[in-house]
Amino acid sequence: MSRLATPADLLGTFPTTVASVIHAALPGLRECRGIAGRLNVEQIRQLGIRVPAVLVSRLRARQDQTYAGPHRTYRLQMAAFILCKDELGLQRDLAAANIAQALLSLVPDNQWGLPDDAMPAESVAEEPL
Repeated sequence: MSRLATPADLLGTFPTTVASVIHAALPGLRECRGIAGRLNVEQIRQLGIRVPAVLVSRLRARQDQTYAGPHRTYRLQMAAFILCKDELGLQRDLAAANIAQALLSLVPDNQWGLPDDAMPAESVAEEPL
């Protein structure tokens, strides 16, 4: 989770901001973008996503700390959905695991280029679906 302040458009643009950093670190992805909410099979079909892909989403926000002013901070729960298919010489599960491993190195403590608005990413976990 990341702890965030509340500039006007941060909540809406944060998944895209994170996706752009991920795509720069993993240029072999055919697609990497921000989305809203959880991902389901029907959405995958409708979006026509080119794989391998990472879709970054904001799943929820909850209030964290309140400081003088009042200045509130929030913890965001984010997800990076990794989509792959079997390719010649590389099975889907192995490709997804390789991308997950790269993300497990990239995500912890990352501030996504927003040092004034975001605390470092923390409590990173990987969960195959």
